Amino acid sequence: MKLYLYLFVLLTSSFTFAQELDTISKKSYDEELELLKNRINQLEALSKEKIKQEENKSTLIDRSKLSFDAIMRLGEMDWNQHNMDVATGEKTKPSTRFWSRALFYLNLDTDITEQFSFRSSIMAHPYFAFGGESDSKLAILLNELWVEYKPVKNQIIRFGRQSGSRIWNNHIGEQFDWINHDGISYVSNYKFNNYLLNIKSALFIEKYVDNASFKKQGKMYGASAEFGKDNPTNTWKISSGILLAERLPNTYYSDISGFIYPGDLAPDYSIWTNHLDIKFKQLSNLNFNVNVFYNFKKYRTNPPSNLITDNSGNNYFSDNNTFVASETPDFTKQNFGIYGNVGVDFSLFKKVFKTSLAYLYMEKYAALDYYAQYDLARWNSTNVKGPEFMILCQLNKWMRLRSRNFFMREIKGLNAVDPSYTRSGNRTRLDLIINF
Repeated sequence: MKLYLYLFVLLTSSFTFAQELDTISKKSYDEELELLKNRINQLEALSKEKIKQEENKSTLIDRSKLSFDAIMRLGEMDWNQHNMDVATGEKTKPSTRFWSRALFYLNLDTDITEQFSFRSSIMAHPYFAFGGESDSKLAILLNELWVEYKPVKNQIIRFGRQSGSRIWNNHIGEQFDWINHDGISYVSNYKFNNYLLNIKSALFIEKYVDNASFKKQGKMYGASAEFGKDNPTNTWKISSGILLAERLPNTYYSDISGFIYPGDLAPDYSIWTNHLDIKFKQLSNLNFNVNVFYNFKKYRTNPPSNLITDNSGNNYFSDNNTFVASETPDFTKQNFGIYGNVGVDFSLFKKVFKTSLAYLYMEKYAALDYYAQYDLARWNSTNVKGPEFMILCQLNKWMRLRSRNFFMREIKGLNAVDPSYTRSGNRTRLDLIINF
């Protein structure tokens, strides 16, 4: 643009002054041209400043954006289930069950200034299950609430309730009601040609202990590094990090149902978490995804659990106080997990479809349950293996229809009455996902 302005000024000057260019001294010509350049730069700076002033006059409402997300679970079915009576060892086959439910998010994002931004998000969950026996009610809950600060262009500090998947790529959660965390996170981005390096860290408070020192608070913290490249034909990224947890709560409180459930979560973890993602754009977006987990924490005995039982079928949370920990199967060395996925896009009936085949192998303490796979089977726990088949249809730019099918089995038996027995079962889901 500047070049065109220079040419325009020079041409105008040649028509205005009735003299040949060679009659003007080289020195005076250069001086005049430099003055013109400076004037154009001044005008450009004034124009940018005026635009900036106009932007600053905009209200917070003008700099705010509302967005909406919904998961309409059209149907969820548990079928071909196999279980066992933990006290008698009798094999059972629970009946097939089917139900539907819905989950809605309303998000408000505001750019307060160039350096500060804000998000507030609420989740609405009509707590009913068509085909179920639970009472119906509406739960409206806080989902996200954070402030972001950018000290420089490539660094972001976020404080408040937020997703842990921002720091650890493979800790996004799979259960119906995602779990967020309260604390502070830091992300810095560095770009080298087509290469991108992200350095991330976070500290979250998971269980607040009133009037206690920081050391006694339940917390989760750690860091990760991600390196990748985006090409016209393919993209890839690899990340590795450490996730440390101390004094985690062992009971699970559901804000949606309002109940406290006996837990199956170890209080302390030292998880090495790794992620690899490769996509070939010109091969129908052929995608490979691998996640590897390893917990370095050594447990002397099984952490408290409502799933691991002794010879009488009692667990750590049983009311009769007759639980015998020494009789239970040993899970202290169950610390490895892997998840692999391959997917591809294709067109059919003028619609874009995405399909993938995955396999999960997650030992008991390889990952925190509610990050790894919390709700892929009728029971809520890790210690699970099996394949998943997914197909998704992009209906339009706002809606997607997704089917997920899980075929899960426990890796190791939980019950001392028959340690060799492992539960199994299949789960099918059909979701309508809405984003706008």
